[in-house]
Amino acid sequence: MSHKFINELKIGEKVDSVYLVRKKEFKDFKDTSKGQFLRLEIGDKTGRISAVVWDNVEKVGGVFDTDDFVHITGRVGLYENTKQIIIESLERSDSSKCNPEDFIKRTDKDIDALLDEIKGEIFMIKNPALQRLLSSFFDDIAFIEKFKLAPAAKLWHHAYLGGLIEHTHQVLSLCKGICPFYPKVDSDLLKSAAILHDIGKIEELKYCGFIDYSSKGRLLGHIIISDNLVKERIREIDNFPPELEMRLRHAILSHHGEEDIRSPRVPMTIEAVILHSVDNLDAKVSGFIKEMEKDNRKEWTDYIKLIDRFIYIGKEDEGGNSERDQD
Repeated sequence: MSHKFINELKIGEKVDSVYLVRKKEFKDFKDTSKGQFLRLEIGDKTGRISAVVWDNVEKVGGVFDTDDFVHITGRVGLYENTKQIIIESLERSDSSKCNPEDFIKRTDKDIDALLDEIKGEIFMIKNPALQRLLSSFFDDIAFIEKFKLAPAAKLWHHAYLGGLIEHTHQVLSLCKGICPFYPKVDSDLLKSAAILHDIGKIEELKYCGFIDYSSKGRLLGHIIISDNLVKERIREIDNFPPELEMRLRHAILSHHGEEDIRSPRVPMTIEAVILHSVDNLDAKVSGFIKEMEKDNRKEWTDYIKLIDRFIYIGKEDEGGNSERDQD
């Protein structure tokens, strides 16, 4: 059964699809002698819609909870000039049978092309120990499938399916571009750290109906998970140079830059400080772009609590283009 997206629903249309429950509440009828009804807010990647259950409320409401997937049948109605689904039947649905791409937005980049470019850079690395380490990850089909699908964050930057590989590719490309300006940089080490710095996000984040932190992610965080994954692979490689291991792991452990923003270490090598700066640049710029694209008809974004500021988009000229688009 194909998914019917919320933004496609029309008044009077029959509904027979799976959605994610975002809110659930039992409400009293105005005439309290009639008991209660069940009001839901259900969603997919295109938006949310209100839904109501009038009959068998206790029985229906007992089979699911907030953040569960439910298979509903019903009809789209109109309440106070807003679309609403009148639910006729509801069953809890197995999350493993749901397609994450129905509920979470996906990168618009070609994921396989990004992967091919990353693998091409791995092939160009001359240090044999680093190439063996990287190949141990990127020849692993199970790792690749997770790496291609994972988001890079819950809310701010690259917070969508494929966000991790997109962010990794961008950080790698920026690091590669910087290397010619600083001859003392170990380019093989820097590019390897760029590729591996966020791999822990395949375990830090869970993403079926929405993006959230896994228990492991909350308790350890992606930096520690990334370091552990790298350390485990290094142990499988004979005679991996201890100094190289230390410098690589330091770059990964310090890529958040400051201890007050949950970085286990501060950058203390050239490669580490470049990785931190580039990672921070890509995260901030990508986050800004995401907010600016929400409504580019305005001069300013709404206040963004996560970064404690507004973002200036620019004024529109008489033709409807903003000043930032004129160059």
